[in-house]
Amino acid sequence: MRYLKIFIVGFLTMLIIQFGVLVFLENVYFVDSVSYSSTKIKNDTAKEAVKPKLILENGSSNITASFDGKYLAYLKDNNLFVLNSENAEKTKVSANDGMEISYYKWLYDRNRLVLVERPISPKNGAYFKFYYYDMNNKAKVEIFNEVNNRNIEIPMHNINEKISLIDMSTLTNVIYVKLSNLNNNYSKIYRINIMAQENSINTGTHNIGKIASTKQDDVLIYENLDDKKVFSSNNNLPIEIEGNSNLSLLGVDNSDNVYLALTNDNKTQLIYYGNISGENWQKIDIKTSVDTNNIYVNFKGQIFIKDSSKSTINEFLTGKETYYNGNIIDIYNEGIISEKNNQIIKTIFQ
Repeated sequence: MRYLKIFIVGFLTMLIIQFGVLVFLENVYFVDSVSYSSTKIKNDTAKEAVKPKLILENGSSNITASFDGKYLAYLKDNNLFVLNSENAEKTKVSANDGMEISYYKWLYDRNRLVLVERPISPKNGAYFKFYYYDMNNKAKVEIFNEVNNRNIEIPMHNINEKISLIDMSTLTNVIYVKLSNLNNNYSKIYRINIMAQENSINTGTHNIGKIASTKQDDVLIYENLDDKKVFSSNNNLPIEIEGNSNLSLLGVDNSDNVYLALTNDNKTQLIYYGNISGENWQKIDIKTSVDTNNIYVNFKGQIFIKDSSKSTINEFLTGKETYYNGNIIDIYNEGIISEKNNQIIKTIFQ
């Protein structure tokens, strides 16, 4: 019996010691090892990509964004530069000798600029020249038709003339150009076809405001500022909707819907949209009076309304609201380009 008690006590003592060792290993030793290992893996893998800081150069002007927001074009000291918003790379686009870049615009569906150059010291017989600059290969090519060996030449009649607006379709390859005189309200519009042939459009007025062209059909929409009306190139009569013709042009989308605002002192509460060849115009009541300069229609047909007092852009149909910092420079398909303290900020729409 005495030996049995000794055996039992010894056996229990060994069990207690083993249990204690296991508890120590599980709760102290192994915990430290796992903790150390996890921390090491986290430090090795958690590496965030650093986005470049985009700085707007002093003296920059006429800043415009490409359709996807990847590139920003701007003028500085009469030179054209293109800034890559993803890596801050800057590209200088040079004019030909004796020429200066007087106008540029991004195409609505690709990273390509259409450029207009004019002589620095124009003389009799001077012309505006037209080029494409493609960001994919960073090449400037004169718009030229090889079939009839012809390039685009719109005449300059005096030093005060400039190209003030351009709109185009990459489907029809038709370009519409608004030529303006800086000294007065005299403007005229040229149509340039795929054969690089240009002709003047009879607009019935020379006080022309905004212009836009349909993308699938070849129709020009323009504002007559004398009458505060909107016309199309296929009709001599002003566009009239529900008996109203006091309209302003807001834009054209990829389905050839034309967006018009019923205006009073440049403010509107009603927006109409529809195909220029039809009669079925749709009406949108935005419930409050808004300056037409604060309304944006993008290529996808989304309507955005800016409220500078709140620093917001509201997509009207969905009600989604996007906040932005600083002052808006431009709006592209997916977001906003703004500037604050010379820093460029990209904000994606909500």
